[in-house]
Amino acid sequence: MVVWCCSYKLQVDSKDPHHALKYLTRVCLLCDLTLMLAWSPEEAGEMIETYKVFENKPPDLIMEKQDVDPHSKLVSALTTIRSVNKTDATTLLSTFGSLEAIVKG
Repeated sequence: MVVWCCSYKLQVDSKDPHHALKYLTRVCLLCDLTLMLAWSPEEAGEMIETYKVFENKPPDLIMEKQDVDPHSKLVSALTTIRSVNKTDATTLLSTFGSLEAIVKG
């Protein structure tokens, strides 16, 4: 396995890297490090460029936008159930009218 490492960025050049990556992930978790993986030099370069662009920016620029309206929050909550997608959640809410009615259903 050939590994290119620069600080905490890593490019893996191996057909079956799962065992090595599992070990590296464990080491990073134990040492409170961030592991960034790239599957090509181009992808590694893009990741480094993106990181440099955002390194001094506030975290809210890259954080997922939170839903503010109640319907979107309910759809988001329902889709955390593995077998429920957004269409199912919308159908459930339009049929039952509320989360309480769905639970009592």
